[in-house]
Amino acid sequence: METDREFYVRRAAEERRAAARALSPEARARHQDLADTYAAKLRAMAGAGDDEAGRPAGARPAC
Repeated sequence: METDREFYVRRAAEERRAAARALSPEARARHQDLADTYAAKLRAMAGAGDDEAGRPAGARPAC
């Protein structure tokens, strides 16, 4: 299963690639805005103390 962190990393990269391929300035800006949003979510997770798997620090993995 994909963690929150993996999802945000993947989506940020996808949106950056979409921005690079965009044909119009408006589409390029929208894709870049989305990439920035995913990157901000990653920074917020890191600031909140989430571990590498996207779980709150100290949380145990589900078995």
